[in-house]
Amino acid sequence: MDFPKMMTQQNTAQDFQLRTLREFEKEYILKVVQKCSGKIFGENGAAKLLGLPPTTLISKMQKLGIEKKHHFKNK
Repeated sequence: MDFPKMMTQQNTAQDFQLRTLREFEKEYILKVVQKCSGKIFGENGAAKLLGLPPTTLISKMQKLGIEKKHHFKNK
């Protein structure tokens, strides 16, 4: 299996930030949920986009400490 290069010529060591898998997963899930306007279930929901059962996504969100206030910032 080939792994993608973590740094390219455009990136410098100063641009690169090392994050834990948990931090990356939390940030990624938050971005997807925000892209789906906070919708988790259904055809246009984050779970469908991520390829997860909605209950699994909700469980992951709870374990990562993601709350409604994180993806409903304007409400």
